[in-house]
Amino acid sequence: MCIRDRFIFICSKLPPKCRQFFTSSTFLKFERDEYGRIEIVPFFHYVVRKVNLFQTRIQISLYDTSGYGYLKEKDLENYIFELIPSFPQLKTLKEDFYPFYVISAVRKFFFFLDPKRTGKIYIKDMLTSHILAELFELRQERWNIEDAMQNWFSVQSSLKVYENYLTLDLDHNGLLKREELARYSPGLTDIFINRIFEEYQTFDGEMDYKTFLDFVLAMENKSTPQALAYFWKILDVYNKGAIDTFVINMFFRSVIKELEARKKMGFKVDDLKDEIWDMAKPTCPYAITLDDLMRCGRGDTIVAIMTDAKACYDYDKRESGDIEDDFEEAPEPPTSSSL
Repeated sequence: MCIRDRFIFICSKLPPKCRQFFTSSTFLKFERDEYGRIEIVPFFHYVVRKVNLFQTRIQISLYDTSGYGYLKEKDLENYIFELIPSFPQLKTLKEDFYPFYVISAVRKFFFFLDPKRTGKIYIKDMLTSHILAELFELRQERWNIEDAMQNWFSVQSSLKVYENYLTLDLDHNGLLKREELARYSPGLTDIFINRIFEEYQTFDGEMDYKTFLDFVLAMENKSTPQALAYFWKILDVYNKGAIDTFVINMFFRSVIKELEARKKMGFKVDDLKDEIWDMAKPTCPYAITLDDLMRCGRGDTIVAIMTDAKACYDYDKRESGDIEDDFEEAPEPPTSSSL
């Protein structure tokens, strides 16, 4: 245990560079007992974390080619590439997969820390983000497969996303067509897929791996502000900053088309639209904004049922428990030869 007066006394005896950890404000951050003392072990861990943070800042700053406190995409790629050999959890990563791993890792940083797509991430934002902490979990010597699959930066997660991309790429040209991306989940609607290709970068109308990674990050983190902003560009068809009943009807007609193709009948646009309005509780009674989606706490559900027929069906059946585990692909329309 250590009382405040002794804490300050210790500070006076330390070298100047160590005194920053022994200030009154630091002492007051810790829980104190009835004698006004703090425990040594929590304070020790605090100092270790601070020192690690300073060391990390120095290390990352070495890759700041501009010298203005931020990393560009290439800077971050170099940083992560050189980190790979130092992480025990990446020792099984094959060297020929390094470039794809680096792209995958960098995309998560830019998706969450550069939502305005400026092409740069400030080092101070990296240091305080949970994403860097998730990356540094790879320093552990041991972890179970469940933990690995929950970590975007693990070998298992990276390979899973990459293998999914290869599986979707039916013509093996390294890019995804609209109909190939639609196979990501059987309930995704035509209008949703078309809008993704209209709003996000493609190459001759096809999606590359980087753009696919952004899509996956958005799909797996629907409730985050960054993912909602990603989907908002898709939903805000006319770039008005708000979506009205006309736009909502447009998306729901596509949802109902997918449901009816799978013999799921009885869904009505007006009923679904009322559900959206009840969840969003928009400030303006005639339109929903991105702020409404973020504020209502149900933005992920709203996005899901407007863009994914399976999600819409499961939401409708949530109380009865009649959830579709096997939401099969819609049957192909009959050809003239089969008639």
